[in-house]
Amino acid sequence: MALCPPNALLRLPEDIVQKIMSGRSGQQRVNELFRTVLETRITRNIVATVAQQDDYMKRVRANGGARSILAAEGILILSGDYKNQQQIAKELDTEVPQRGELVSVKVAPSSDTSGVLIQGTRWIRVPMETEITTAAPIV
Repeated sequence: MALCPPNALLRLPEDIVQKIMSGRSGQQRVNELFRTVLETRITRNIVATVAQQDDYMKRVRANGGARSILAAEGILILSGDYKNQQQIAKELDTEVPQRGELVSVKVAPSSDTSGVLIQGTRWIRVPMETEITTAAPIV
């Protein structure tokens, strides 16, 4: 029998959950989820709970979703549905999303040959509080 993945929302401090859920729109709430809960496996069910919309995964995608909005803040959102994105997570030494899961990670361009090569640039994982001036790639 397969175990259910842990619910990341239930493990967060109440003030963080309130901050995420205080957004006026589903998009604002999903953005805050991936901005605040970095390097943690987030299931689609959590995204659905936060977005409170029928097409909740639209809030994650590029073209106006969290992927494109948070890229400007240096946040990369990786999906476990794609082997190449799982490999990027491994190379960034962060949580590796499994099928049906997503992981956000803050990245910056590498100043040397370290990091993972994405779209012709090497990227490294950086702490949440790092000020970012270069947009993350959208994968």
